[in-house]
Amino acid sequence: MLPVETAVTISPAVKTFPLGIKILIIFVIIIGVALLFVTSQPDQYTVEREITIAVPEAKIFPQVNNFHNWADWSPWEKLDPSIKKTFEKPDAGVGAVCNWIGNERVGSGKMVITESDVEHINVELDYGYPGPVKKIGYTFQFMPNGRETLVKWHLYGYDDFSAKCTHLFAGLDKTLAEDLQNGLEQLKAVTEAAK
Repeated sequence: MLPVETAVTISPAVKTFPLGIKILIIFVIIIGVALLFVTSQPDQYTVEREITIAVPEAKIFPQVNNFHNWADWSPWEKLDPSIKKTFEKPDAGVGAVCNWIGNERVGSGKMVITESDVEHINVELDYGYPGPVKKIGYTFQFMPNGRETLVKWHLYGYDDFSAKCTHLFAGLDKTLAEDLQNGLEQLKAVTEAAK
């Protein structure tokens, strides 16, 4: 009997990457996906809260329309008892200005009332420290309903990449929403106590 020959096929060598390279590739992919997710977020953000206050709009409007009154209800005033503020004329309404310098919890900046009528007040802010100056805006709306007034507070701004990360991963929207709600509740307490 003749010996049986067995054919042996030799496959090309399969290249395998070392474990460290595989981990690095996975890490780069995860970072890439995270960066794409962050950059796909909207450039503008809006946070809104509202409250019904049991007084007419005429009692609430002056509290918001005059920056001197914000010390009584603004949620940020309580975060720095030694905040330094300066005001520019007029005292109230369009053109009124408040500049402030505070601790890192309240930062520093400038607020200007840009629109003011019985239905709404718009405020533009240049907010800085800590970090670069950011443009932010507020709109307060007053909707009378008999002896009550529905007050809506809108905060809006534009996000760069780092701010988008802060909004997504540090819960900034939730913190801002709580601040607005606290401010509205303080505004309610101040105006209803002055009936």
